[in-house]
Amino acid sequence: MTLQSSGRFIISHMSETTTSNQRSAIDLLIDGYVEGMPVLDPQAATVAVGLWRALAQGSPVPRSGLATQLGMPPADVASALDGPLAGTFIEDADEGISTFWALGLADMPSPHRLSVGSQTLYAWCAVDTLFLPLLLGQTAIVDSRLTPTGEPVRLEVHPGHLGTMTAPEGMVVSFVPLKETGFGDSALSIMSTYCHHMLFFADAATGQKWAADHHRGDLVFVPVREAFDGVQRWFRTLLGEALG
Repeated sequence: MTLQSSGRFIISHMSETTTSNQRSAIDLLIDGYVEGMPVLDPQAATVAVGLWRALAQGSPVPRSGLATQLGMPPADVASALDGPLAGTFIEDADEGISTFWALGLADMPSPHRLSVGSQTLYAWCAVDTLFLPLLLGQTAIVDSRLTPTGEPVRLEVHPGHLGTMTAPEGMVVSFVPLKETGFGDSALSIMSTYCHHMLFFADAATGQKWAADHHRGDLVFVPVREAFDGVQRWFRTLLGEALG
């Protein structure tokens, strides 16, 4: 198995506290994400969306198969994967890409499970479950758990809106602000530094106590529906017409 590497993803640091004259916490956070992410030209954005949707079929995706599916020359697909998308996926030389930027298959399960059609997929973190349906172009039933109690929660997430939730009224999701080293230069470093701390909590107070107990005072807690709106804006900005 070969782990692809590239430059770091960067997000801007922000304060959780806002006033009526400031933008909300999630808006500031997403502005930082948008500013710090690599710019994807239309070709790279098309390859990214194509790869997410190919993975949603439940099997690893060879580069050649992705090129055929997209009707693109293999060299153009390789240029995107080894350029702006490098460091966001895990690839087996024989079987293909099995994990890509927030989305994994059954061989890399997480606490955040998505049922998409007949397939069971896995998100790298709680935040990912809120934007993956947009990228896949399909509704997902998300099954996850609250930290630290382990209580199950279920969300119905559509490509463009958040549906019903079986969850506490005040449920929040935690975001990790900027590290001096950025997001990291590989899929596994992104997971360990960021994704493992982006979780669902019953409410902000519970999240803040957990963060204090785990020496993670940097975490930002955002109500789920506000987080959904923010990450939708993030990926619509990043991917543009490729989502269509």
